[in-house]
Amino acid sequence: MMSLTILADNKQSHSICKLTCSKELCDVVRLHNMTCPLSIYLKANVLNKVIACFAETGQSEKIVLYSKKVGYTLDYVGLLQHIMRTNPDKCTEFATQLANNSFGGCQVSR
Repeated sequence: MMSLTILADNKQSHSICKLTCSKELCDVVRLHNMTCPLSIYLKANVLNKVIACFAETGQSEKIVLYSKKVGYTLDYVGLLQHIMRTNPDKCTEFATQLANNSFGGCQVSR
């Protein structure tokens, strides 16, 4: 598999983004690098994986904005659980922002 060959050679890791973007490619790349998969998931339009990458890389402030932009309905409970497992400090911050409606127009029932 071409993507595995490129991953084996760190000097050519930038070349992986020239391959056809797909969920399958990203799932392989994600095991080795967390930055490139986000751009691949964005290009491949895999919305739930984009949200997960934002959460895992500590970019929780982009989650609500991105989901509104693309019309994706967030599962807030599942998202908070995911962030809690990967980054507990960001989870607290994200939950507080949601509760305070800091994202402008984000309706969360209490």
